[in-house]
Amino acid sequence: DTNQRLEFDLDTNGNRMFVGSGSSEGMVKVYDVNTGKLDDEFKVVDGGGDAVNGVSFIPHPFGKNDGDGLLAVAVGSRHFYEEHLSDNESEREDVPRNPGFLQLYEIKR
Repeated sequence: DTNQRLEFDLDTNGNRMFVGSGSSEGMVKVYDVNTGKLDDEFKVVDGGGDAVNGVSFIPHPFGKNDGDGLLAVAVGSRHFYEEHLSDNESEREDVPRNPGFLQLYEIKR
């Protein structure tokens, strides 16, 4: 993997850390800050070589400070494709590209 980034955010109470590693495995991992142990992990994207490149915890919208909220996860990578050329312009193959996406996940304590 060439995406060398590590994105993380903490929940409102500072008890959980959400980590997107920037690798093409498409995972977000949740760690207990007090123990350093892995609490949970979830797959954000299947295959395609796209990387998690941003995570942001959004606290519960009604002001509760219970650790519940939303986790925004940005996914996408720059892809380089070889163009399949032919002598005939009409026979060129178009390569589909995924522009990336933003996904929201509900986080409950």
